[in-house]
Parts: sequence; C-alpha cells; structure tokens
Amino acid sequence: RFQGFELLPIMPSGLVCIAVHLAALARLRRGEVGTICTSGEEWACYGPSMTWDGRRCCVSDVSRCRGERFQGECVESRGLWTGKQCCERSVTRSQCVAGTEDACTGDGLVWDADSRTCCVSGITMCTDGKADSCRDEPTGIWTGKVCCLTQAAMCVHATADACLEHEDGMWTGKSCCLPFLETSRYSCVPGKKSACGAGSRAWFMERDMWWTGQLCCLPGVTTDYSCTHYGMLTSNLALKEWECASSFLGVWTGTDCCMCKGQSCPNAPPPPSAPPPSPPSAPPPP
Repeated sequence: RFQGFELLPIMPSGLVCIAVHLAALARLRRGEVGTICTSGEEWACYGPSMTWDGRRCCVSDVSRCRGERFQGECVESRGLWTGKQCCERSVTRSQCVAGTEDACTGDGLVWDADSRTCCVSGITMCTDGKADSCRDEPTGIWTGKVCCLTQAAMCVHATADACLEHEDGMWTGKSCCLPFLETSRYSCVPGKKSACGAGSRAWFMERDMWWTGQLCCLPGVTTDYSCTHYGMLTSNLALKEWECASSFLGVWTGTDCCMCKGQSCPNAPPPPSAPPPSPPSAPPPP
C-alpha cells in the first residue's frame, strides 16, 4: 500500500503491453506514425518504405495519405506517391550516408559527428556520383561522397550520353537514376549495345529495352525475368543466342538469355503471320 493506494503486482503480460505502448510512443516522437495501406498502382508502389500487397500500396512511417494532389506536387513536398495518393510523413525521415563535414551543410543536411556520416532528410536514394553532375540535377544533394536524390526510384551504372538519351534520366556523374514512373521500371543485366540498342524489344514487350552504356535493361522488374549469363562462352555464344531466340519467351541481351516469367508474360507464342491478301477477282463479263 502506497499513500493510501493498494499496489497490485504487474503480470508478465502487463509488462509486454507497457513495453509495446512505450515503443509506440517512441515511434510517434520520431515521426514513424505507422503503416497505411491505401489505393495506388503497382508500378508506383516500390522503393524505400513502400510495399504492394496485391491490391493496395502499404506505406510505412506516414501520418496520412491524400488523393487530391498530383505526383509532381507530391514529390516536390517530399511525400510518397502511390500512383493515386500522396502519403505525407509527419516528420521527414533521414538517411545517414557517407559524406564529408564540409559538404554536409544546408537545408535538410545534418552532420553526425559520432558516426561520421551525413544525415539527409526527404531523399529516396543515394548512389555514387560526382559533385558537379549531382548538383546540376534539380533534386540532387551532394554529401561530399555520394549523390542523393529526392525522386529516384532506381539507379544503375551508366554513361552520361546513354543516361541523357533516356527522357527521364537523372545523371549523377557515375550512375543514371530514374523517377517513380511506370515507364522507369527495368530489370538490368549484362549485355551488348548491338542487342540492346534503341528500338530493340521482344515481341511481347510494350517498351523498348534500354542500353545504359554498361547494362541492358529490360522493361519490368527483376521478378519478371530469369536470366542465364553466357558472357564467357566465346565459341558457343551464337548457338546460345539462337537457342534463346527459339523460345517465344526468350530475350537475348548480347551475353544473357532472359526468360520472361512474370504475370504479364504471354502463355502462348504469337500467331503466325497471316499470308498476304489475295488480289481481288476480276468482275464477271457483261
């Protein structure tokens, strides 16, 4: 009994509840409000903090999702775009990455002296790059060692010319990054420009393959393809190319044979080309 109140023992289950409650309060203080599953599109629902559950886009560490905003406005405010909704963070999360103390200054950048890293808020991806090229990008932030972008959904090793040929490419100085768009989804594997240049696509692809200058990128995500690398087989490469092309689901990149295995892959080969139409018959004599 304490000051007139009877103190009851706390059971182990009660301790668990208290621990869960305290953990929830800690998440709230950090702005990690929880996960919201809302309407969206599968092509937009990928990347940090986003997961597609088959019907909805589940976004973690956000306070609310609204549907009245456009993608551009959502991204500019450092929200997460699901394809239909803009999900806002109550407190902008930070990623602590490699950097230098001199470069890690300005809006949204904090230098962590203990870990010797640069903590940048509101970014989606950091990759290797160069200072001048990174700063030339409207959403680029240079930490002193890496380039961080607020709109990047994927980054691949590329050349500057190949990156700039892509209408949505963002050049960091060493990598090419693409934004959160349906037309930016690629699975990148080794290949050659001769097999993966502009205009190259399999009969079932809705978009061309993209040559980054170093990699061959196939439309779709990694789970859409199963690839076998034959780059070391110099004598049998032509045979492997022929075998790959013989399958109606095969895509030859120049060094790899990738078999389409995603849900959007066709179940049967294309119909044979129809014969040319017969010339019209002559009119009967009068």
